[in-house]
Amino acid sequence: MKPNPAVTVIGPGAVGSAWIDYFRKADYSIKSVWNRNSGEIYLSRDKSKKITGRSYPNDDSELGDLIFIITPDSIIEEVAVQLSNMDIDWSSKSVVHCSGSHPASVLEILAQKGAKIASMHPIQTFQKGDTLDRLNNIYISLQGDEDLIKYLEGIVIDVKSTPLILDQAQKQAVHISAVFASNYLVALLNTSDTILKRNGVEDGVQILKPLIAQTVQNIFTKGPAQSLTGPISRGDQSTVRDHLDRLSGEQEASELYTVLGKVCLQMVKEQNRLTDKQISELEKLIKY
Repeated sequence: MKPNPAVTVIGPGAVGSAWIDYFRKADYSIKSVWNRNSGEIYLSRDKSKKITGRSYPNDDSELGDLIFIITPDSIIEEVAVQLSNMDIDWSSKSVVHCSGSHPASVLEILAQKGAKIASMHPIQTFQKGDTLDRLNNIYISLQGDEDLIKYLEGIVIDVKSTPLILDQAQKQAVHISAVFASNYLVALLNTSDTILKRNGVEDGVQILKPLIAQTVQNIFTKGPAQSLTGPISRGDQSTVRDHLDRLSGEQEASELYTVLGKVCLQMVKEQNRLTDKQISELEKLIKY
């Protein structure tokens, strides 16, 4: 692929806005941008034509050579099918999606037409209006056509991030891990916030900020296993019992406490921190 090909972005949402900002600042020519029911075709850097009533380019004159599909995951394949209906030479096109959950093969219908395909997933959380800065200093996973990945590696390095080249199974593992580390972390801290506010601690999760920050620092300094503290790590059956009694009327919080307690106990077992008796008593409490 020649340097700085013309770009089309389909889906200028949270992640899309950051990539559009990058392409503009990196002196790429943006050919067109398309959203759910309209588009914008760029006749020059400063002049564009608005399109209403359709979500896709009509012909090659409205389509760049590097096409980024940054729509919701559920419609990526539908977008690929729509694009495949265009009567053009796909051998000069490269198509990239930014989903963490889908492999590059979700674009296979375009590969069959001759296009190079890849997945390029920034391992970061985004909000609408984010700029290039959100793409800096993160890992960005790459999976798909080898030649296209080599080109995309250059883009990742250009945004001052680290390319992470994965196979399909690794890519899925990364996305599952990211859900635990980000989405489910939010859910856990929301549970903490709810428990505090229900009991009259109006500042909620804010009072835990130093604890959370130190825990995260410990994890990246010592590793997760060596960062575990708290009642299960020290075999404190009395405290675990008191907590479960207090949570007996709060089903979701109680279930979370028990499930995560089992994970903590398994970590403790692997490190031989407790006696067999302590482990046995804790297993009874969290219903192994």
